[in-house]
Amino acid sequence: MNIKVLIRWLYEKILTYNLFIPEDNEEINHTPTTIQHQRYSTRLYILLLILSMYVIFFTVFVDPQTETVTISDITPSLFDQLRHDHGETLSCPCSTTIISYENFVLNTLSTDPICSSIFVSKQWIQSLYIPFASSFLVMDFRSTAYSQFELLAAFCSFSQEFVSQVLTDIGQQQLLTIELLVEDEVRSQVIENIKLIRASTYVQISSSLNFMQIITQSNSLISALNTNAHLSITEEDNETFYLAISSTLYYRKNMPFGFYSIPYGFGDLFDDYWPDIPFSQTSPNISGVVDGFLSGCTPFDGLLASTLDCLYSNKCLEQLIDYFPNLNETNFNFTDPHLLSNRQNNSLYERLTDLFIEDWSSTINYSEYFTNCAPLLCTYSTTDQNSLSYTIIFLLSLYGGLTIMFRLIAPAAIHSLLIFEIKLASIREMFQWIKQINLFKSSVNQNINATKKQYVITRIYLILLAGSILTLLLFTSLSTHITTITVSNPSIDVYRNLQDIHQDTLKCPCSTTTIPYETFISLSPIFHHVCSSDFVNDTWITLLSLLHNALYMGWPTEAVHQFRLLSTICELVNKTVVDAVQRFIIRSLVTSNVLTETDFIIQSNTTVDQFIQSTIISFGLLLDTEHLFLQVDQPFQVPDYSQDSSYEKATDLYDPDSWKLIFSFTGMFNTTGVFNNCICAINPYCQKQSSLYNWVTTSNNTNVFIMTYAIPGSVDGCYALDSFLLSTLECFYSNSDCLSILLNYMNTSYNLIDTEIPWFSPEPLKYDPLSNRFHPNTSLSDITKEMMIEQWNYQASFNLYYKTCAPNYCTYSYTARTYNYIGVIT
Repeated sequence: MNIKVLIRWLYEKILTYNLFIPEDNEEINHTPTTIQHQRYSTRLYILLLILSMYVIFFTVFVDPQTETVTISDITPSLFDQLRHDHGETLSCPCSTTIISYENFVLNTLSTDPICSSIFVSKQWIQSLYIPFASSFLVMDFRSTAYSQFELLAAFCSFSQEFVSQVLTDIGQQQLLTIELLVEDEVRSQVIENIKLIRASTYVQISSSLNFMQIITQSNSLISALNTNAHLSITEEDNETFYLAISSTLYYRKNMPFGFYSIPYGFGDLFDDYWPDIPFSQTSPNISGVVDGFLSGCTPFDGLLASTLDCLYSNKCLEQLIDYFPNLNETNFNFTDPHLLSNRQNNSLYERLTDLFIEDWSSTINYSEYFTNCAPLLCTYSTTDQNSLSYTIIFLLSLYGGLTIMFRLIAPAAIHSLLIFEIKLASIREMFQWIKQINLFKSSVNQNINATKKQYVITRIYLILLAGSILTLLLFTSLSTHITTITVSNPSIDVYRNLQDIHQDTLKCPCSTTTIPYETFISLSPIFHHVCSSDFVNDTWITLLSLLHNALYMGWPTEAVHQFRLLSTICELVNKTVVDAVQRFIIRSLVTSNVLTETDFIIQSNTTVDQFIQSTIISFGLLLDTEHLFLQVDQPFQVPDYSQDSSYEKATDLYDPDSWKLIFSFTGMFNTTGVFNNCICAINPYCQKQSSLYNWVTTSNNTNVFIMTYAIPGSVDGCYALDSFLLSTLECFYSNSDCLSILLNYMNTSYNLIDTEIPWFSPEPLKYDPLSNRFHPNTSLSDITKEMMIEQWNYQASFNLYYKTCAPNYCTYSYTARTYNYIGVIT
C-alpha cells in the first residue's frame, strides 16, 4: 500500500466517521440526510473535545496555586531560614508585643577618670581652702581654687546621679513589636531611641548651664570672692563710711590662672581690673601658671571654660604644694602619672554636657528579645504551578464527563442549526426529538417495551445529570481563594494606585527601614522679629550702658540690663532651638513597610508636635526654675543709686572701734530713695512702672528727680529677670511715639557726655497681624515661654520619604473565584 492510497483511506475514514449511528429505527435513521447530520455532529463533538482538553490543560498547568503554610516551634535559626526563604510573606506574631529595654539591652559606659580621682575628694578640696581667699587678686588661683574644685565635685556627683536616672529611663523604654523583628531592625530602633534620649539630656544640661550664666550676669549677682564685683569703703564723715560696689573690668580674656605677688603701691583701687591695669605704673608679679584653669566673672564661669590641663601634669601639680601647704597632709603621690583621658583637651563645659561620659556602647541581646517576644508560630504563603502529572490526571478525571456532555451538545447543536436552516416553526418536533433521545440503546433487545424503558431511564439519567452539573456549577462558581500579587520596583504613582485599590492588604517592605527625619522633614523656625532687630545690637546696648553709667536713676539704668538680657535670651533660644532641631532631624523613622500617605502625615505631625511641645516645656521649666530661685533665695546684687550700704559707729562698750554694717533691702524706691511699701524679701512680685526722670531745682535750691514720662509696657521688678518678664515691647513699635520720646531723652544726656561711641537710633518694630502671632502688648514672659518663635515652619514630604524608603516590591492580596468561567465549565 503506497502513501497516496493510505492518505486516501484515512481521508475517507475521517470523512465517513460517525459516532452517532443509532441502533433503533434503522430504516429512518439510515437515510443519507440523517447520516450526514450524524457526521456533522461527530465532527463538532471531536472539535469541542479537543478544544476543551487543550484549554483545560494549559489553564490547570499554568494557573498558580497559593497555599498558606504554618510552622510551629519557632527557634532563632529556623526564623532566619524562613526569613531568607519566605521574607515577602512571612509573619511571626509575638505573644508579648511590648518588651522593656531592660530585658534585652545592656548599656556599657566609661566615665571621665577625673570623677573618680582624688581631685573630687573631700580631703583634696579641704586642702585648698584658704579663709582669706577673697583678699587675693582676681586672677590668682588661690582666690577660687577651693570653690572651683568644690564645683567640680558637685558636677561629678550630679552627672553620676543624672546618668543613673538616664539608664533607668532607658531601661523603662518599651519596644512595640507586633511581629517578630530581625536583629538589624531591633538594633536600629533601640539605638536610635537611645541616641534621642542622650541628645535630649545634652540639650537639657547645656540650656540649664547657659541660662544659669545669663541669670547670674543679667541680675548682677555678686560673688563673695570679689571676682565680678569689687567692694570699697569710702568715708563720708568721722562717723559714717559708705560701702561702694563696682563691677570688675576685664581687659584680657582667656588668660590662665596663676600665683601673683602684690608689689608696693598696688592697692585695693586696682583690684577691679583684671588682669591688666591700664593706668598703673605697677603690676602684680606672677610666680607660677596653672595650665588649663581659667578665671571669669564667677568661679562657675571660669571652671566651665577650663580644660584642667594642670591635673594631667605632675610638674604643674607639684607647684601647688608651695601655695597650698595643706596638700602635704594628703596621701597624694605627685611623682606618679595619674589621669589619662582621651578628652583631655575638652573644656569642662563639653565634658559636663556629655555627663563626663567618654564612651557609651549599647549591646542588643537578640536571644533575650526573641525569648520575650515568644512567637508561637509563623505563617507564610507559597505560590506554585501544578505539575504535569497532576494536570494529566486531572484531564483524565474530566474526560468521561466531557464526552457525555459533548455527545449531548453536539447533536443538539447540529439539530438546532438544521431547524433554523429549514425554518421549522413547530416546537413539537423539537420535543419529539427530545423524547426520542435514547442513551441506553440495545441492539439485542429492540421490542417496544424495552425501548420505552430505555427512554424512561434516559430521561431520569438526564435529569440527574443536569441536577449534578448545576450543583457542581454553583459550588465551583462560589468557591474562592486568596491570590497574592507581587509588583516589582513600584513608583510612587503605582504605589498610590495600589493603595487606593488594595489599601487593606497592600504591603511594601522598605529597602531602607531606618530613615532620618532630615531626609523628608524640614523645620525652619521663624523667631520674633525683635531678635533680629536693632534692639539686640551691640551698638544699642553699648549706648545704653554709657548712659547707665552717666545717669543714676530711671529707665536707662534698668534698660541696659533688660536689653542685654533680651539679647542673650535671643541667642540662647536660637542656640537651643537650632541645637534641638538638629538633634531632632538626626533621629530616624523606623518603618518596615511603607506607611500610607495619611498615616505618614498623622505620624509626622504627631512627632513634630511632641518635639515642639517638649522643647517649649523644657525651656519653660528652666525659666520657671531660675525665676523661682531668685524669688526664694533673694541673692545679693549690685545696688542701684539709692540703695548703697553703709557703716556707722557701733555703741559697743567692749569694742569702741567696731562698726555696724547697714544694708538696704532690695525693693521699689521712689526718687528720694524711700520704699514704695514693697520689699522683695517679703514680696518677690514687687513692681512699678518704668519712667523717665529729670533733675529739677526746688525753691530751696535742692535738686530732686521728677518723673516726666511713664514708659508704656516697661516694668521694674525686683531683679532684671522680673523686669524683663513683666514688660512688653509695645513702646518700641512704629505705631507708638514712645521710642522717639526715649531717644530724645537719651540724646539730651548723650550730648553731655564726652565719648567716642557714635549715636545710634534703632529702627522701630513693625507689627503685621497676618504674620506676627504676638501682639505688641504681649508680655515678654509669654513670648519667652514660646521660645520667641513666631512660626515653627514645618513641612513633611511623603515623596521624599517614599524615595528613601525605596521598596523593591509590593505585595497585595485579593479574594478571587477559585475557577474562572472556563474552570467552572470544565
